Amino acid sequence: MKELVEKLCSDACAGRAAGSPGGARARSIVFEALASAGLEPIEQHVPAFGGANVLASLRGDTDRWIIVAAHYDHLGRHGRQTFHGADDNAAAVAILVEVASALVHRRQAGRTVLFAAFDGEEPPHFLSEAMGSEHFVRHPTVELDHVDLMICMDLVGHAVGPEGMPDAVRQSLFALGAERSEGTAALVDAIVEPGVFVRRVDAEVIPPLSDYWPFWRRGVPPKAACAVRPRTGATIGGALGVGAGLGI
Repeated sequence: MKELVEKLCSDACAGRAAGSPGGARARSIVFEALASAGLEPIEQHVPAFGGANVLASLRGDTDRWIIVAAHYDHLGRHGRQTFHGADDNAAAVAILVEVASALVHRRQAGRTVLFAAFDGEEPPHFLSEAMGSEHFVRHPTVELDHVDLMICMDLVGHAVGPEGMPDAVRQSLFALGAERSEGTAALVDAIVEPGVFVRRVDAEVIPPLSDYWPFWRRGVPPKAACAVRPRTGATIGGALGVGAGLGI
């Protein structure tokens, strides 16, 4: 995971701005990582800014779907400063690939999973029709009424609160929207993972934060996971725990 985060935060990716050469380099890294995990990724062109989503599916034994997503773009370069975006959102992309690899190697019967690395989440595209996730819901590769849950990971590479706060605070992972689909809240509450405290938050408590918004607007139950400490083990464990708990 650390290696993938470092690649996405390299000078070659130059902050991964959507539609930039650095963004294209990041896209190729994500594509290669999902292929190495045992999937067959494809690119979905996003014409608004000349970028692309990276999509890969893992077939289950039913035509019901769960989407697991994280955006891979960031702010790019502004003047002499490069915004590398380890927390936003290279860490979540690394989790996405790690979960994909784990499910490929220990897949059991269940829903089909679509892994989606979205482009164009950051400003100036944020919450606009140009977002890669917005383009996806307008041109879905799977019928949206067959999607039972959309899991969106964003800002998962940082601890909550300043140093010195209790672990129960700093190791929090906030799960927004679990109350939006039947039974999901109970599944989230049942997750027990060392080093991570999963806390449910109503999705309407705060304004829309990420790529779950286009899905939510169209009636797809969302769950957004954000804010966990930057220790790799806890991040992997939390993500895999959430995935296992939700039956994917």
